[in-house]
Amino acid sequence: MSTTLESVGAAIRLAREAKGLTQEELAQQIGTSRYWLLRAERGAGRMELDLVLRACRVLGIEVRFTLPD
Repeated sequence: MSTTLESVGAAIRLAREAKGLTQEELAQQIGTSRYWLLRAERGAGRMELDLVLRACRVLGIEVRFTLPD
């Protein structure tokens, strides 16, 4: 991954897919729009920390696992 945002987004996408959730389902569970999640998973735009934390909680992953080495 070339940026931290892309790394975080990719980790969220992989965890979401592993859980069998659609973007719409995860967005609903964390209180945001599918559009925000779509952009976040691509590493584009702003990523609000509270939404990233909520996504990690719902997906059962630790924030540190979303960050690049």
